Amino acid sequence: MFSKTLTLNCNGNAILNFQGDMQNNNSLGIWKTEKDTLIIFFDSLKNQTNKFKGEMKFVIKRNKLEYMPFPKSRYYELVEYAKRTKNDTLKIPSYRKLNKLTNQVLKNFQGKTGKQYFKKIEYIECK
Repeated sequence: MFSKTLTLNCNGNAILNFQGDMQNNNSLGIWKTEKDTLIIFFDSLKNQTNKFKGEMKFVIKRNKLEYMPFPKSRYYELVEYAKRTKNDTLKIPSYRKLNKLTNQVLKNFQGKTGKQYFKKIEYIECK
C-alpha cells in the first residue's frame, strides 16, 4: 500500500519518493555521511512540495539504512516535561519501548510488526 524509495546521487543530491493512497511525492534534499550515519536534509524553503522536511538520520548497517534510535536526551526531556505539567493522562513508556515504537511499521496480515529500513538494491560507484 505504501512505499518509500531513496535515491542517493553521486553529486550529493537525494530523492525520497513516497507512494501510497493516491499520493506520489518526490522530496528533494542533500545527503552526507558521518562515520556509520547517513544524514539527509530536506530544504522546505527551496522545495515547498516536499513531503519530508528537516533532517533525517539513518544508521548504516551492512546493506540497510535503519532509522536512528530515539535520542536518550530527548527522552529525558520528555519525561521532565511530563513531570512539570503534572498531567495524569500523559503516560510516557520506558525508553526501550518508545524506541521500539518509533521504528516500527503497522501490523501486517499476520498481526506482526517489523523494523523499518531501506534495503540497498543497486550499487553505483561514484568517481
